[in-house]
Amino acid sequence: MPYSFVSKLVSIHRENSPIYDRHVLAFFGQQAPAASVPNQNRITWYVGFLRQVATDYATWAQDARVIPILDRLKARDQRLAQCDPVRLIDFLIVKVGNQKLL
Repeated sequence: MPYSFVSKLVSIHRENSPIYDRHVLAFFGQQAPAASVPNQNRITWYVGFLRQVATDYATWAQDARVIPILDRLKARDQRLAQCDPVRLIDFLIVKVGNQKLL
């Protein structure tokens, strides 16, 4: 199932919707259900996982330890200042995954 594509498509229209990919899975220490798991169960897991990620990102965006990080990121490029905090945290998580910093 193309979860990553769907999450990216949704995030185009809802900036506060997190992106799902292998880096986000790894960051949260999760594994997607196997292809042998019934589709409805896989979809339920995926939706629940993204809801939890969105909740975590929203909580982190209000955390006094994270706010300065997001502010520094916004100061680097004016376009980033317009981004929803969820999008910025998404960017940071994917960057950590791409750089294999975990």
